Amino acid sequence: MTVPHSVPLEEDLLALWRRYQSTLPAEFHPALRATLASAIDAARLCADQPGRDAYDVQQAAAEDLPALLSLYAESPRGDSEQRLLLEQLALIEQHMSRIVREHREAQAGALAAQSEYLRSKYGRQDEF
Repeated sequence: MTVPHSVPLEEDLLALWRRYQSTLPAEFHPALRATLASAIDAARLCADQPGRDAYDVQQAAAEDLPALLSLYAESPRGDSEQRLLLEQLALIEQHMSRIVREHREAQAGALAAQSEYLRSKYGRQDEF
């Protein structure tokens, strides 16, 4: 059994949750969970697929989110820093959600095309 390439990314993202859930104020937990969930979904969909989306997911999981959370943990906790954290989490979450949406649309399109192909190939032939 092969392990999909998304598994290390998923583990990295879950490790971020475990590491920062106790240091972040509770009001940031929903935003962080949403961002991590979108990134995990995107990692699963982009596993073993080359391209910009897979690169973006890898960068979000391995570099951007860890750097963001580390910087926030080390910074003073004023309103400005809190707003910036939420804005940056939202940017990453929106991008990961776009990747998920576009990959699912592409999968649905491929399934529809395959269905049409099979109907044309094996559909009822009344002309004998």
